[in-house]
Order: sequence, then structure tokens, then C-alpha cells
Amino acid sequence: MIKERKWWVALLLQFYFGSGYIYLGRPVRLAAYVVFLIFSAVAGLLPPPDLVEVRIYTFGISAAMMLVSVFVLVDAIRLAFLQKDYKLRPYNRWWVYLLYWTAMSVAYGAAMFMAAPNLKIPYYAAPYTENAPGLIPGDTIFAEICDGPCSDLRRGDMIVFNIPELGRRTYIRRIIGLPGDLIQIQNGIVVLNGTPLKTQRLPDDFKFTDFFNEQLVRSQYEEAFPNGRKHLILRQNLKGTIVHTNPYRVPEGRYFVMGDNRDNLTDRELIRNVGSISAEHIFAKASFIYWSDDLSRIGTLINP
Repeated sequence: MIKERKWWVALLLQFYFGSGYIYLGRPVRLAAYVVFLIFSAVAGLLPPPDLVEVRIYTFGISAAMMLVSVFVLVDAIRLAFLQKDYKLRPYNRWWVYLLYWTAMSVAYGAAMFMAAPNLKIPYYAAPYTENAPGLIPGDTIFAEICDGPCSDLRRGDMIVFNIPELGRRTYIRRIIGLPGDLIQIQNGIVVLNGTPLKTQRLPDDFKFTDFFNEQLVRSQYEEAFPNGRKHLILRQNLKGTIVHTNPYRVPEGRYFVMGDNRDNLTDRELIRNVGSISAEHIFAKASFIYWSDDLSRIGTLINP
């Protein structure tokens, strides 16, 4: 039987695991597309090769997926226009499409179910202002998932972790103190092993919009660790910050963390109820801003 291929039907079917290629009689192209989907999914979950920077690796995979997705859509439209007199194949039956969709859905669901207990998605949104100015609402970060317990953690690293004691699933904070460090806050200034961290006021204030769409202006400071690493923090006044704490010795196997926006109230809860973060709950290191409502922030390194 001869039957014209409609371009809009082919286009819509492509969104269902590339099944437009069944409609167009191109099983080899369908197989190649399925292989690409599997390869890109696996590559997205694997760490980048040692010689490739994580930003290049991540953006490369994303660009490849986008280009291939556009190609298969355009290709389906082109093939439909070229096949006005299409001879139906034995597999051009409704039940073949249903069988293919079911098989792909079951395979995808089974893979996600088996991977779910150990799968940690490397993308995290920053819905709040706890880490401003480094991270603000609208930013989405890419985090490097640790293979087992995170090692080689340094003061100044921005990490991703869970706190079962507080029930909240995921936090992003900066490491201030390592195991064995003595931490105290005096007049809003972090004192590390008896020495206040160097803090320098910057001339320009930081303007941003919070989760509730309120326009905020905060004073910016540059905070420096003894290891030479520097980062920016925000502080409005001592009323909104953690002004004073007793000296706290960070236990072995734990890390003391804070947000860069020292006016945030969540850090009070962390310090009061948890004190420090167990190493076993740290599962990723923030790498760079993958996406942002402010396009100029895309690609910004978080842990340079």
C-alpha cells in the first residue's frame, strides 16, 4: 500500500523516543538515535576525563544532545517531504508503535529504579540567598559527585551535603573549618584557630533579588583563609548575623560550614542544632554555574 507521509505526524512521533523513524521507514536511524540516547545518558553521569575541564565536558555533552535533538526533528520533516509515495512496511502498524513505546518506557523506568538508591543528580538549584553573592536565586550549579566519601576537602570549598537531623534534603555551603580546627565567631567575624579571618570591605554593594522577589542591597566583603583562598561574603549589619559563639573544636570526621550570605538565618539553625557536618553526608563539590537567569553568570567557577 502506498501512503503519503505527513511531516507533522513524523515530527510529533520523534518526540516519543524517535519513533518518527518507524513512521518514515528508517529503522537504522532509529537504532543509531537510541544508541546515542544511551551513550549521552551514561556520559552525563560519569566524571569527565582527567585531561578535560568539567565545564567543557558538561557543556559539550549538553551541546551534543541539543544538536542531535534538533537534527532528528529536522531530519524527520525532511524525510516526510521526500516520501510522498511511501510504501508501507510490515512494521508500520499501530501495535508496533505501542510496543516500542512500552519497551522504551519500561527500560527507562527499570534503569532509573535500579540506579535510584545510588543516583545523585549533579545539578542543583539555588532557590534562596544563603550563599549570595556566589550563588543567587535563579542559579543552577553543576556539582562533581564524589566517588565514595569526598576527599581532599579544603577550607573554602563549596560542598553539597545532606543533614538527616534537620530533614532537609540538600544543602550547599562553604567549608570554614576542617577536623581539629577551633572555630569561634566574634562580632560577626570568623576566628580560625585563634586568628580572625582577614575581611576587607569592598566599595560596591551587591544588589540582587531574593526568593520572594524582593530587591536587596548588601555590603560586600572579601574574606581570606590562611591558605590564600578568597571569596566574597555579604553582611548587612551585626543584627542579622551570628554575632558571637563559644569556641567550637571541629570533631574528627566533620567539617564546619557557613553560607556566604552571613545574614541568612539557616546558618544559625545549622550551628545551634548540628554544629558541624559529618564527612559521610558530603557527597559533591560545587563546580560551576551551569545555568542562570542572569546569563552573564553562566560558566562562573564556584571552586576556582
